[in-house]
Amino acid sequence: MKIRYALSSITIARAPGFGANQFPVIEEFSDSLNIIHGPNGVGKSTLLRNLRALIYQHETDTRSEAYGRLRIGEDVWELERSGKVLKQLRQRDGVAFDLPGVNEKFRESYWFALHELVAPALQDHTAFFEEAKRQMQGGIDFDQAERELNTILQFQDRRLNEAKAVLAAKEKLDESKKRIRETKELGDELQGMKIRLEDRPNLQARKKRLEEIRSYLKQKQAYEQQEAEIHEYDERLASLRNTSLDALSNLEKAVANAQNSVDAKRKEIAEHAQALEELSVPMDLLEDKKLADRLEDELEEAKNLQGRLRDGQEELLKKRGELESWNEQHAWLASEPPEEEALKEMLSSLGRLARTDEALVSAVRTNAGLLKRYPKLADDEKAERKRLIERKNKLFGLATGKRQATKGKETPYRILLVLIVLVMGGIGIYRGVSGFIRGAVILSAISFASLIVLGVTEWNAKRNRRPGTSEFLDSFDDMQPSATADQILHRYYAKLAELDERMKIHDTAQAEFEETAKRYNEHIAAYRETYDALGIPHDPTLEGARFFNVGEHLRIWSGLLGTVRSLEAKVADLQASFDRRIEAVEALCGCTFGHDPVREANRFLDRLKQAQAIKGALERYHRSLEESDKQLAIAKDDRSAWYERHGIESREVAETLFSRIEEYKSLADELELQRRALAKVDETIVEEARDEEPQTFDSEFDTLQQELVELEELYKRSIEIQERHRLDSRASGHEKALHEYESAVEALDAHRRDALKKRLAHSIIADLKEETERDHQPEVIRRSSEWLLRITHNRYSLNAGKEDFRAFDHAEDRSLALEELSSGTRIQVLFALRMGYLETLEEGSNIALPIFFDEIMANSDDERSLAIAEAIGSIAEERQVFYATAQTDEVVKLKRQAETPPRLIDLEQLRLKEAVERRPFTAPKIVPRKEIPFEEEYHQYAKTLKIAQADLFTPVEQLSAWYLCLDSAELHELLMRNLDKAGTARISTPPLSRRFLLLKEAQRLARTGREKTLTPADLGDPGLAINKSTNYYQSIVAFVQRNKVTGSGLLQAIADKKEIKNISADTLQTITEWLVRNSFLSEENAHTKEEIISLLSVKHEDVRIGSDEQFVVERYLSHILDA
Repeated sequence: MKIRYALSSITIARAPGFGANQFPVIEEFSDSLNIIHGPNGVGKSTLLRNLRALIYQHETDTRSEAYGRLRIGEDVWELERSGKVLKQLRQRDGVAFDLPGVNEKFRESYWFALHELVAPALQDHTAFFEEAKRQMQGGIDFDQAERELNTILQFQDRRLNEAKAVLAAKEKLDESKKRIRETKELGDELQGMKIRLEDRPNLQARKKRLEEIRSYLKQKQAYEQQEAEIHEYDERLASLRNTSLDALSNLEKAVANAQNSVDAKRKEIAEHAQALEELSVPMDLLEDKKLADRLEDELEEAKNLQGRLRDGQEELLKKRGELESWNEQHAWLASEPPEEEALKEMLSSLGRLARTDEALVSAVRTNAGLLKRYPKLADDEKAERKRLIERKNKLFGLATGKRQATKGKETPYRILLVLIVLVMGGIGIYRGVSGFIRGAVILSAISFASLIVLGVTEWNAKRNRRPGTSEFLDSFDDMQPSATADQILHRYYAKLAELDERMKIHDTAQAEFEETAKRYNEHIAAYRETYDALGIPHDPTLEGARFFNVGEHLRIWSGLLGTVRSLEAKVADLQASFDRRIEAVEALCGCTFGHDPVREANRFLDRLKQAQAIKGALERYHRSLEESDKQLAIAKDDRSAWYERHGIESREVAETLFSRIEEYKSLADELELQRRALAKVDETIVEEARDEEPQTFDSEFDTLQQELVELEELYKRSIEIQERHRLDSRASGHEKALHEYESAVEALDAHRRDALKKRLAHSIIADLKEETERDHQPEVIRRSSEWLLRITHNRYSLNAGKEDFRAFDHAEDRSLALEELSSGTRIQVLFALRMGYLETLEEGSNIALPIFFDEIMANSDDERSLAIAEAIGSIAEERQVFYATAQTDEVVKLKRQAETPPRLIDLEQLRLKEAVERRPFTAPKIVPRKEIPFEEEYHQYAKTLKIAQADLFTPVEQLSAWYLCLDSAELHELLMRNLDKAGTARISTPPLSRRFLLLKEAQRLARTGREKTLTPADLGDPGLAINKSTNYYQSIVAFVQRNKVTGSGLLQAIADKKEIKNISADTLQTITEWLVRNSFLSEENAHTKEEIISLLSVKHEDVRIGSDEQFVVERYLSHILDA
């Protein structure tokens, strides 16, 4: 008995088409038949390929990762496949080496896939055909023998042609001899066999008919037996499914959830109603939804007025305190505060008087000082002046008369110079007396210089003066004897000028003193008049600049009086406004407030808002309660409908029924398969089986089977004899062949004998090859033919031609090539060929490797598939077999034909089971739904919902559904359905879908010519194919981080080469293309909002003035373009 190589388990960690660890782990396989079934795509073929990949090293085209175990007798092997690498480890000693006895060359012989078995091409079965040819030659490789003997096919030139003729003649002669000996005997024998085999087709047809009848009777018996069994079950199980109990549980859960929801909402309604009653707000106020806003506006104004009133009152109290303090501190100035207007006027007058007081006093004192310094000339001074004038005139006349002859032209000049000196000296004295010291010094210096010039001139004149004048000068006893006339004259002029200047200064000072004294007296009179008007006692200490201190106090006093009166008027106005505003608030509230109306009104407003919110919530809860009541009723109706539909009274009854649902469904499925199989049976078979007893058919079948066995042996013999007779009948006349042979030998004998030997050697080998092929039936063909006869119920046998396999149809008595067969018959032929080849391969070996079948019965009818199933069942008794199929009927056939109960592997159920084990169901935590607020005013609703402002480059899909709706009710309906985004809301109604598409197109037009703002994150885009480790890239990132720029700004900075440098032309081109591609740069002109609406109106007829579509588009454009 052969040793089975049996796979016991497999774990597929990774396989093409499946995620990691998504394939179920299979812990056990049968040593005989393993049926792997499930729907298409569940992984049946993948499992078979991975099982093969664990055995054969050369399965390198797999990309899977799998682990498994293999038993060989008592030894267990650990197998691991990772891609192209296969590790095989013997568990007993931990030694890793290839599995013993596995022939990698013929690994495909153990793989039976439908797509390979239906391939008609010879190259798909070359290995089998080559093995058949080798066996037909008795196991001898004649081709190798010819190569070793160096035989030749023909002689060179003419000799080779003659040798060929000899060999041809020899062959014909041999064939002729054989045909002569055998033809007669074979003909007689073949004729006798044909007579005996004439009834064979009819007997085979009858056998097939009997098999079908017996099969039908067995199926019918099994069906009736199962039908009787299923009638013992409760008939209500027929209407149930495996998930029906889960459906009932879901229905009951839905009822419980709906009831809980109703109870919760009723409780909420009661609590809200009680809270609303406690707030004590009149219902008519609650109905006015805008009352809270109006009341809030009125209260805001009242709060502002109250604050201003409070500030004004505090300021008034402060100013009144300051005024009282000033009144107390300055009571000495006046018995009572003067009138404000009079005070302002008098203060202005006193200010003007005070500013001129010091100047008048200074002028009086200055003129008084001048009069004191330059008093009026005394009498002796007047007499002296008169005497000096007389002497001056005499001396001037004398000097003038003597100088006329020589210095007539110099005298006027000297007189003018003296006058100028005198005038300048007088002016200097006057300015010195007036206090202008600097001017006096300058004039005095000029006068002094002029006098020096005159002195030098006179000294020169005196030195040149003629004698005779001394006696005249001696008469001036007040002069020195040596003085000249000019010196004396000059001295006289100086004394006269001094006396004249004194007189002039005295007269001027006297006139100015009298004028200033008059003005000062008028000034003092004005002071007294102003003091009397203010009621201030006259005090000389307050006159002049000393009044400024008191005047400043008076001005402050006056300012305080004005401020207090202004504040009193302002406070009165604010109080009146505040009272009117409070009256308006009380009118809105329908009640009156106490001493702090603003605070009480605020409290009322809070109660009003709270009451309105509670009222809104109550309305929503009532609507929700109605909906929940409907849901509860629906859930109860669904549950009742379920019970009525299945005829079940209670949950307990349902659970009792479901305890048997699995076995009932299994039996029902089997019964349905049987019914379908019976329905496919030919009606004539049914009629014939109905007329006779089953034992009659069994007896007839046994007798017919014995007779057919004998005829089958006879038929095989007849095939061999017929083939030989056919070959012998082709021979020509013996005499002609003999003559040709002798002639060829004679012609060839004259030539080289060596060549003849080689050619004869080839001829002998060819004869041996032909004789061997004729006498030896290939073992692989024999075995394959036996398999084919077995699975075709003796209709087809198999033989090998010179180039391919052929199937002989015994029913039609003809040989057919593979391509001439139907796909179902071809599958049977190639199945038989594979099995015959496997038996030949394993002949002499004690191992039996697993065989893998992949849906090979899919193209076969019931008869052929039953035969294949029977064959597979017999194969599974000798080795491990894996059969993959998606057809339930194939599973049934294999289970019936298998002697050992097969291992049934439902991949889909395994995957589901493993998924449950890996991710067991956990009831989700139900989060209470958040109440959605509601506002009538649409823009205020957006603020309440905290909707973000639309942006030009934000995808329309991500915008709030607010941008698609027209009012709050439409938006609230979407929010209640969780359609809060424009991308999801658009599918709810056609109008919203239409508006969404218009917004998309409007956004596209708005983006034209408008550039996106760059960010450092944008520069990290992999699509920007530049070297990001360079300095210029870091400069770009720093520039973008510092500045809010678009693509144009970045290119301008690059062109300026100040902050960003060293960028090549290619890099700049790459950056520019990336900016354009990502909307950071645009050379197009931007459309205005009006232009976009016009373009849309031209393209879409529904975008008209006043339409909802235009309103939605214009509102969106205002958000993204006007912001």
